[in-house]
Amino acid sequence: FSGGSPRRKRARGGIITTSGGSNITHLSVIALALMLLAYSPAFKSFLNNNGSHPSLSCILLSHQIDLPGGAIAGSNRFEPSAEQIQSGKFCVPWTVNLDEWHQHEVEWLPVFAYDQGQCFHRVDDERTRYWRQVHEVQWGDATNCSLVHTHKMISSGWGADFDWLAWAMQSTYDANRPFQVGFRTQDGRNHFWHYAAIKGTGRNATCPSRDMLCYFYPLSRCQAGAVTDLEEDGIPDHDSQPQNLWLKDYLTRPQQWLRKAIYDYLRDEAPRVPTP
Repeated sequence: FSGGSPRRKRARGGIITTSGGSNITHLSVIALALMLLAYSPAFKSFLNNNGSHPSLSCILLSHQIDLPGGAIAGSNRFEPSAEQIQSGKFCVPWTVNLDEWHQHEVEWLPVFAYDQGQCFHRVDDERTRYWRQVHEVQWGDATNCSLVHTHKMISSGWGADFDWLAWAMQSTYDANRPFQVGFRTQDGRNHFWHYAAIKGTGRNATCPSRDMLCYFYPLSRCQAGAVTDLEEDGIPDHDSQPQNLWLKDYLTRPQQWLRKAIYDYLRDEAPRVPTP
């Protein structure tokens, strides 16, 4: 890897493989499903607090619930009702696109998916409070885009790629500077992330940018600039836990189409695991 601390270099590997086909086949769906299990504590809380809730019972038992729309008339924007905000939970049909709303509402975690829709639960804990602080540096009114640090997007193993970015993002956040990702152009070639386009060829791209933003929420209101190393940009190297793990979760908050694709795959294609 170019740039960063030498200890950041990783052996090649990982659990994601690339292949041809539809946009979802650039990923290992099972690996992403495991990633989404990071939300399981919120789901447990959702269940514990709503065991007798009639709407939740309908979701769990019949998967046939008439859900409120939630969309603002004449637009694709979504806003939860005052009642939903007060309760800290809501469910919404897949036909309502929540991306524009959800990318900025870091406290609302997707905790359950089913044929008709998905459910969210508001979580106030150390992780989401840290996310909110990071989000303000990335998207806030005081965000200074002239200070944006654009870090190289690498193509190695899935874990190594996001370890690399989380470390750099933590260092950039600690310096109170917005963070973006990009590619270095070498030998006149346009580079890409090999989980968003076929490795070696760049064909069959998931989206035109051929990077992580094909799958996950935009990182900042600041545009990416020239790719630089932290040291070149005068940013001290920071790496601490659990913030590094929290930032991996923040970086990989999936867009709605991906959550739906994972749900559909697990429902229709994933091997069934026998239970007692």
